[in-house]
Amino acid sequence: MFRRLSTEIATLCAITSTALVLAAALLIRVAAIPATSAAALAGLLAYAIVRTLVAHRVARTVSELGGALSRAAQGEVVEVRVKGRNEIAALASSFNLMSGRIAERDAQIARLAYEDDATGLPNMRAMEAQLAEMRSANSPDTLFAVIVGIDRFEHLRLAIGHALCPKLLAAIAQRISTTYGEISVGCAGPDRIAAIFRAESADAAARTAAAIAAIAAQPTRLGEDRLEITVTTGLACHSDAPHVPLSLLQRAEAALDQARIARQGAVAFDHAAYGDTAAALELMREMMLGLERGEIVLAHQPKFDLRKRAVLAATSTPHWRHPTRGCLAPDSFLAIAEHTGHIRPLIEWMIDRAIAEQRRMREAGRDTTLSIAVPGILIANPQFVERAQRQIRRSGARLCFEITGNIAAIDQQRAFQHMKDLRDAGVGIAIANHGATPSSLASLRALPARELKIDSAVVANMARRNTDALLLKSVIDLGHSLGMTITAEGVEKAEAMSLLQSMGADAAQGSLIARAMPLDEFLKFEIALPPSARTATALKGLA
Repeated sequence: MFRRLSTEIATLCAITSTALVLAAALLIRVAAIPATSAAALAGLLAYAIVRTLVAHRVARTVSELGGALSRAAQGEVVEVRVKGRNEIAALASSFNLMSGRIAERDAQIARLAYEDDATGLPNMRAMEAQLAEMRSANSPDTLFAVIVGIDRFEHLRLAIGHALCPKLLAAIAQRISTTYGEISVGCAGPDRIAAIFRAESADAAARTAAAIAAIAAQPTRLGEDRLEITVTTGLACHSDAPHVPLSLLQRAEAALDQARIARQGAVAFDHAAYGDTAAALELMREMMLGLERGEIVLAHQPKFDLRKRAVLAATSTPHWRHPTRGCLAPDSFLAIAEHTGHIRPLIEWMIDRAIAEQRRMREAGRDTTLSIAVPGILIANPQFVERAQRQIRRSGARLCFEITGNIAAIDQQRAFQHMKDLRDAGVGIAIANHGATPSSLASLRALPARELKIDSAVVANMARRNTDALLLKSVIDLGHSLGMTITAEGVEKAEAMSLLQSMGADAAQGSLIARAMPLDEFLKFEIALPPSARTATALKGLA
């Protein structure tokens, strides 16, 4: 547009000037002209020539502006030469100012695209770009990534404030870079550092990862404050498990998650444990449909009261009668549901179903408390807790929530308050799968729990090692001192039952008593114990 406009201006001025010149020449030749008129005519000619030159310069400037705009539209940084102080020059100056500001903005956008704004460190996009360069010059077997995560970061952030956390990450990254100049370090999130490096073997990479973790865990001084942290690391190799649809850095992040779930300080990426993401999501889709179709049922495992020698409670678990895969036990889909975010609708369905089936138990003459395993992350969810309270209060059901998972990894203040609210609503609170030592058991003092369930692995080991039996005895005694009842899981042998009873355990669950069973079978289930018979002897035939 500007080029056409400049051409039209130049053409018009040229035509006008030429016409004036021709007209003047014709007048001079045809008629005698006085000197004054000749002077005037000469001035007119001079004016015409000057206007022509100005028009050409204006046209050239407008043409330059047009070309500059075209190049700017392609992302090029351009500047137009400014001559004079007329309107066209002012327009060119404005264009140059606009072009400069656009260039500054583009540079800032480019910087933010590859830099973490809070820490100033390279972000994951920058790290991925650097990995692409490293792949072109190195064997995939020699490329490794490690993600270093700060433990209990939420509590640390509340303690030191949000402003200092990015400075902490930047200081840790600086220490690593200073120690290992050949390692590239970046920010992988608000609580984690990413590092990529070369190593000749997996063992060498593991040693480097351990050294990076040790550097990260060193005390950090921020101003007058000295911070001490602990870290967890995940390590991954570029050539490991090429069928897994994750980048190297994503595998390292998955390894960090695996380490935290396993409660280990460092873990290398385990592709078998990671599983098939697409298959897991498909299974969850089928599970949600299974809930609607009635394919999932509750099964109840009796809990035997060692003092009253009666079944007064049971743990209810979901069992899936899959149309093509057969009967799926809870272990086949519960963990996947928790990891993919499908656990809440499943647990809410279990609560509703347990309320209905407990009503049938009462109608059949069985007043049985039903326990449901609830992940700690749901206990910290206010919407879930509010719904559970409303449903249980309305029904008058006697339910117990067995809290599973790492309570230390969730919002403890909120979770503890929710446990108290549930307890006030008549819900029992138990801590499940506890393989505790006395020191960790003492930390349960603040929990509003009234039951502690000893993990089956502890029960299995007590018969083989005297130290485990002594440890279990101390756990039972300390639990009683905290006002808790003690239930042992995984009781499979009569000798274990007898030993637990002599230690003072309150209840037992396991295949020795009965496996989980649907409601109709549970209503028919009976344990006949003569009052004078020893529990271990009477239960031998029930295995």
